[in-house]
Amino acid sequence: MIDLFGHLSYAAVFVGLLLLSRQSNAGWLVKAAGDGGWVALGIVMGMSSIIIWGSFFVLLDLSGWLAWRQKDVKDLALAQKRLAEGGPSTDAGDFFRSIGL
Repeated sequence: MIDLFGHLSYAAVFVGLLLLSRQSNAGWLVKAAGDGGWVALGIVMGMSSIIIWGSFFVLLDLSGWLAWRQKDVKDLALAQKRLAEGGPSTDAGDFFRSIGL
């Protein structure tokens, strides 16, 4: 049973990362659930290394989600400003900058 829960937790991390790669905000929740599953496994198994590292990964998920959310708010504000000025809300340069080019 513990082994199955471990597989399900890893599957949640995998699906979360897949969703994130497709720009879905839900990926943070799914990935955090998988990492949280590993914290629960660490508690059940009494392994501090799993508890500690799993907790670090959950905190990293929270940090990533907060940064993602902040970027979304800034992008929305920029689009609203451009629309108020009568211009387009986005341009190709914004797209290429957002993917790191």
